[in-house]
Amino acid sequence: MMTIKTIFLTPREEFDSAIITIQDGIAIYKVELIIQVYQQRGMSENEARDFFFFNCEGVYMGPYTPRYEYDSE
Repeated sequence: MMTIKTIFLTPREEFDSAIITIQDGIAIYKVELIIQVYQQRGMSENEARDFFFFNCEGVYMGPYTPRYEYDSE
C-alpha cells in the first residue's frame, strides 16, 4: 500500500491561498497567486517570476511534486 505524501509550498500560511485543488495527493497551484506572494515579500514582478521558475516550476520532488496552472489568455 502506497502512502500519499502531498508536497506543499512553504510557509503554508502564505501559499495555501494559491492552491486550486488537490488531486490524487498532488497540490495544484495558481501561478499568478504564487507570484503575488513573492511580490508581497518585496520582489519585483520579474524577480518573482524568475524565482518561481527556478525554485518551484523547474524542481522535481518525486511523484507528488506540485503542479502549476497559469491563467489562460
